[in-house]
Amino acid sequence: MAATLFNGTSNSSNDITIDMLDYQYIDNCSNIKELEKILRALRSGKDGYYPHLISHCEDKVRGMNPTSKALRKLNPITRTKDLPADEAEVITNGIGEWKNEIHSNASDDQVNGCNIPPVRQTTTLKAGTKSTVTNPSSKSQRIRSYDYKAWDKFDADKECENAEKQPQEKPRTTPTSKIHRNKKMSDKVDATGLSEYEMLVRATSEKDKGNEAFKSADFEAALTYYSRSISLSRTAASINNRALAYIRLQRWKEAESDCNEVLQLEPDNLKARLRRATARKELLKYIEAKNDLSFVLDKEPHNTRASKILEEVEQNLSKSSSGDASQSSRTGRKMMIAEVSSDEEETDPPTANHCEIKEKDVPDTVQSEVAPISATVNGDDTEKVSKDDKVGPGDVETTFAAEEPHVEQPPPEMPQSVLKIKNSGKELFLSGQYADAAQLYTKALNTLQACADKSPDLDHSCNIALLYNNRAACHLKVGDDKACIADCNEVLILKGMDTKALIRRAYAFEHMEKYQQAYLDFRSAQTVDWSIKQAQDGANRVASHLRDIHGPKWKSVLTGDRMIVTQHQKTTNSNQEEADREKKKEEIRRNLFDSLKNNGNTEVKKGNFEKAVECYTKSMNICPDEIASYTNRALCYLKLNKPVSAIEDCTEAIKRDPKNIKAMFRRAQANKNLKKYKQALDDLNKVLQLEPENKSAHAELMVSKDAAKKEKKRKIIIEDADSDEEAVNISENNGKEDTGKEEVQSKLENIKPTVELEEFGNAWNAVQPKHAVSTYKMILDRVPVKNIPELVTNKTTDHMIVTFAKIARYHLIAGVKEEVDRAYGILSSLSLAQRFNMAAMFLSKPDKKHVSAAIDDLEAALDTGSFTKADVENLRVTYML
Repeated sequence: MAATLFNGTSNSSNDITIDMLDYQYIDNCSNIKELEKILRALRSGKDGYYPHLISHCEDKVRGMNPTSKALRKLNPITRTKDLPADEAEVITNGIGEWKNEIHSNASDDQVNGCNIPPVRQTTTLKAGTKSTVTNPSSKSQRIRSYDYKAWDKFDADKECENAEKQPQEKPRTTPTSKIHRNKKMSDKVDATGLSEYEMLVRATSEKDKGNEAFKSADFEAALTYYSRSISLSRTAASINNRALAYIRLQRWKEAESDCNEVLQLEPDNLKARLRRATARKELLKYIEAKNDLSFVLDKEPHNTRASKILEEVEQNLSKSSSGDASQSSRTGRKMMIAEVSSDEEETDPPTANHCEIKEKDVPDTVQSEVAPISATVNGDDTEKVSKDDKVGPGDVETTFAAEEPHVEQPPPEMPQSVLKIKNSGKELFLSGQYADAAQLYTKALNTLQACADKSPDLDHSCNIALLYNNRAACHLKVGDDKACIADCNEVLILKGMDTKALIRRAYAFEHMEKYQQAYLDFRSAQTVDWSIKQAQDGANRVASHLRDIHGPKWKSVLTGDRMIVTQHQKTTNSNQEEADREKKKEEIRRNLFDSLKNNGNTEVKKGNFEKAVECYTKSMNICPDEIASYTNRALCYLKLNKPVSAIEDCTEAIKRDPKNIKAMFRRAQANKNLKKYKQALDDLNKVLQLEPENKSAHAELMVSKDAAKKEKKRKIIIEDADSDEEAVNISENNGKEDTGKEEVQSKLENIKPTVELEEFGNAWNAVQPKHAVSTYKMILDRVPVKNIPELVTNKTTDHMIVTFAKIARYHLIAGVKEEVDRAYGILSSLSLAQRFNMAAMFLSKPDKKHVSAAIDDLEAALDTGSFTKADVENLRVTYML
């Protein structure tokens, strides 16, 4: 008690007493921790509420430590009534609109019959119905462990009998579970009203559910969930997972179909290859399965599962081959029956393994917007087409009515070794690996040629033409038009009027902009079969190009109906040798181009943009039609701050490919650097039309729009002075300059044609008045243009830049080539002086007007001078105009 009276009433903290809650004590206290405790004690209000003392203590703490945690205050929650009237109205109206929208969406879903589960809500029981929920008060109370009197009265046997007599309660079911208890889940999800992002999220959720079902070995449910995910978004992962579910359910054809779709999206997907091999093994397609497994083992040599399946496939192949051999020895020759699709027509029975190419054996189209024609080459080399089908430029089998005499003896069968290589090439083509497929077709051709040399009695011309045709399709896919034309020529030599070769060669000529040859090939195909719509469309399209180039009399430029080389018009050995030499030259040229382009890419990665420009320029000289060289060099020009040159390269690239996104994007960047914002925005909008999700284009578009707005605000309309006023100003200046000429005349007489640094500086600084341009011109005329940076040194000022611009305009007035070139040299050499960038940065608006007028005059004198428009534009950028 005495201690309490002596020290004062104690606070919640034992360290704070009443005598500490005093102004003088707080002022004298230097311990921040103790002050914070005092402040907390004052705020607690246990010893009374003293607002002025609290404020005084807070000021003391704030002075010692402004970031103290004790100074933090919790702001009260802002309510609607605390807000201004307009903000409160906006919030209230927004909530109301949101409620109305939710109710309207709910009503629309009910009207449209959307399969949406009911909203969770409490269940209300009507009067008169018996509730299965027992009243907690009616339940027997549990006996406490310490209630010994109750335990004495407890009869265990009686309670057991009562428990046996009570009926077991059935589990309660919600209305939703009753509705959906036996309902089978749909394989598709209704995506009505969902955005793309919501569809993607929902698809990911369904795929995850399928993964969980697969882990629990419920493959049917996993298949359903994967199908629901694919209906929302067809991703390779979901289709690949569904293929695995099909394999677990032993539905091999569906699994193979899904794997084919995955490989179209991702040709190098090893999981899809392995699963397709598993399905094909079960479908007894051992050769195709072996090809898939070989591809997997090439990529992953240590894949034990692939090795194990490959062993099984090889064992099955050996068994089947031995079984066939024994059966043939017993029963004689085996007849092979090939199924023919309903849209194909046959005139004679097909010969097994002879030139039979169905729709899946044929490589797909190249840059085609239409579907391919299915065709079958029969024993008499006759091919039929459905009139309703359309042909793309890369279709391998385009058919025609035969005009050659009937062949009495069918051609020989293709050797098994060649057929195996051909099938492998077909698989690579279907998976999008066109270059590898072309190599396999080349290998098949060499093997078949060797077989033909060993057996000269057998005529393999049909089979050789088929391989040339397929390899031409591969060349057309990869853009090797010359090789495609060479292969098509070989086909025409071997088979005569072959429409598929004619159309393919016509597309190659069209790609090379040889429209006359392309038109003649399309017309030749039409003369063979008018039902081929592809030939009709191609002829009309090329005719429009010829009409635009040569005008209404474009047909007069055609060299006449060029005769198609037939089997009876074979080329001579000299022509063949010349073609081989041209092919070798083309290969050498292509290798040199690739080498130069790769060197340029390496220099770009190192930051050596000037060397990269040299490499790309050399590669363009070798292959002028390659767009990559133009776009890459444009990038280097952008890095070197040469936007005009970059625009020229991008324009050339766009001429060759109007939808080249890189060229449009880089030309937009160059136009933005030149402050040509309208052209930049046009290019960026075109890029976003082709690729709406291009983030770089979106960012560049926002920057260009902001820069255009700022430039529009800074733009000042300046009217050019009348010619009379300029004449007056010049005459006045000449009058004032006379005084300056007299003062510096003596110094000018001592200046030699090659001015020294000290002489030039003294003469330049002695000019009075400072606007005497003609006097400055007299000094500068004695200076060679190349010495200007050395004489100016680091004395570059805004006044000097403006004076040099005015002197350049004096030279341009003469209109003579030497004077015009000197004017350009003066402005160009001054930009190389020290401190030029700093001085140009601080040019005033009137000064920039003088400099801009001088550069405009230079641009007007392009025909007289030896400089280019690109040089003038680069000069404008250098002067920051």
